[in-house]
Amino acid sequence: MSLNLSKVALLLAGLWGGTNPVPLSNRNLIVDGGFDIWNTTVSSTLATAGGYTQAVMHLAGCGTGGAGTFTQTDLRPSGPAYSESGRQLAFVHNQTTGATGTVAARTAGFILHRIEHVARTAGRSATYQIRLWSTGANITIPSVIASISYGTGGAPSPGVNFDKAVNWVVTSTPKKFSVRLDVPASTGKTFGTNGDDYLAVGIWLPPGVTFVLVGTEAQLELSDPNSSPATDGTGGAPTTIEYRGEQAELARVSRYWQYLVGYIFGVGAVQSATTLYFEVKYAPKRAIPALTPVGGFSIFTPQTGTISASGGVSNGSASTDSAFMTATASGMVGGQAGWCSNVGNAGAIIVDARL
Repeated sequence: MSLNLSKVALLLAGLWGGTNPVPLSNRNLIVDGGFDIWNTTVSSTLATAGGYTQAVMHLAGCGTGGAGTFTQTDLRPSGPAYSESGRQLAFVHNQTTGATGTVAARTAGFILHRIEHVARTAGRSATYQIRLWSTGANITIPSVIASISYGTGGAPSPGVNFDKAVNWVVTSTPKKFSVRLDVPASTGKTFGTNGDDYLAVGIWLPPGVTFVLVGTEAQLELSDPNSSPATDGTGGAPTTIEYRGEQAELARVSRYWQYLVGYIFGVGAVQSATTLYFEVKYAPKRAIPALTPVGGFSIFTPQTGTISASGGVSNGSASTDSAFMTATASGMVGGQAGWCSNVGNAGAIIVDARL
């Protein structure tokens, strides 16, 4: 066996020195790159302009004039060839009507991930990789999405797009595709005052055709600026996918999004015969979240032993880790303690602080 000293030197320079050192752990900057965390419904109809999917940290769209769905699939029956890290889940983007939009106009279909804080990658090189395959005819991914938003609030600088044209031929055989991205520096830029700047990476999907695309294991990691510039799916310097486990990824997701469900949502005080104020606790979020109650709720007042079906739950004032909410019912007694619970596990509160 021979040892290629030049390659060893390049690896060590990338890991521990140079202008773009690569971390040994926490390499993957994409939250939930393994598509582990989904909403309770694992299928959604895609909007033409796109938006967040049921895979809660990932966005997708079917493009102008297009139609399609975004669903979850179980990889376990498929065997190890479909996942480098032993992942169990993948997404299925089913484009049932070809988009009439274009990549140049940024109106084609897409799959996208947002990464908090531009400073983590600004002025550096990074490798984006994702494992893809098709369940029908071959398709060609025409471009990798790469863009910067400098946030909102105040007078931030306009966003920057630096998409990279690629030629990724996706077949029925699962394959890791990768490319090097050179992220523009932020020197002289003005960031928004709301702290919500981000880097977005993903893939543009081919317009004008229908297809079924399956994917998992998305990763963005810092890499050597001298790594391969190839655009055929072998570019950059991709490492083995970093899989932290479901619990660790769930903890990362909870900084941005939670689905609260349980017997008791919060304890509070009955203000009148029809109104209960109660507090909801959640994991600290990156910003004050939007809270959306869904399903049915009930109110229990222990002093009288009364359980009342709630006429609705609405938002009150919120902070990054808790919120006061209002529930309405009938037959309560003002001044009593009370709490809000769900009815047969039907009630839930979505806490959303995604970028």
